Amino acid sequence: MTDITATSIALLSDKFAKELWPNEKNFVSVAGLINNLIKIYPRAFNLLTQQDYETIVTILSKRGYKPSTINRHMNVLTKLLRKAMQEGIINNVLVYRRLKENDDQLRYLSFAEEDLLLKQLDHIDTRYKILSMFLIETGITMSEAISLKWRDIKDGYVHISENQHNLSRALPLTDRAKTVLSLLDTTATTPFCGIDPVRFRSAWRNAIKNSALEGDSAIVPTVLRHTCASRLILMGVDIRIVQNWLGNRNYKTMLRYEKLLDQSDFTTCHILLNNYRLQKTRHRYNRYSPVLRTETQPNV
Repeated sequence: MTDITATSIALLSDKFAKELWPNEKNFVSVAGLINNLIKIYPRAFNLLTQQDYETIVTILSKRGYKPSTINRHMNVLTKLLRKAMQEGIINNVLVYRRLKENDDQLRYLSFAEEDLLLKQLDHIDTRYKILSMFLIETGITMSEAISLKWRDIKDGYVHISENQHNLSRALPLTDRAKTVLSLLDTTATTPFCGIDPVRFRSAWRNAIKNSALEGDSAIVPTVLRHTCASRLILMGVDIRIVQNWLGNRNYKTMLRYEKLLDQSDFTTCHILLNNYRLQKTRHRYNRYSPVLRTETQPNV
């Protein structure tokens, strides 16, 4: 048996995190998860037991993390441990039994809830309020926003590059998003320079704790992305277009939004069918009959 020296999650992170997650955008997201794990389990170990796993999961759950987010934490931990085993630092790695995730669960903010949350974040740090507003207006992830460079924002669009989770896309900025960006320091390399994901999440929890939203475990930073997507769908945007807006590769991730669709309301279909014939007829007359132009109505 290999002579094992006690290690820790912090030491494993220092040794292997950059190697395991070489992509900068991925690392920004993973770093926050690792920091949470280090705080929960700072002590040295030769082997993590099943009881240790259960303790970590229990603490994450008490902090309000959803099963999907807890699974992400534990997946990162398992990846670090497997690398440590390959390098002979530990002898074996226990199998983590994933928590059941409710992918159909959907929570988004009303305007009143949004205002309440933004006010609380503003009390803590105005930058956190600005970031949250930008996430609501664009629907991009926090790691995508923090990784943005000023050169990615031009001509009224924000350009998101492709990574292993999301597709590349160019999103037109709303007036509110443009206003938010105008409040930031354009001399810095990045719009959200200096914002640390771990501190942002901590501020978020404090904002929830100090508001009427306390106790709602579904209100985590991802709710900002859900809010953007839900508002688009509620305004009649096709769910496939919203999928592309979010950069989601798999349609299954969009199933949670289907409950927002009124599948018995055919008003939009009626309007579009009428307008389609009208537009096609006008186009035909404009092209071939200059005398008739746009005043001519289609035949019944």
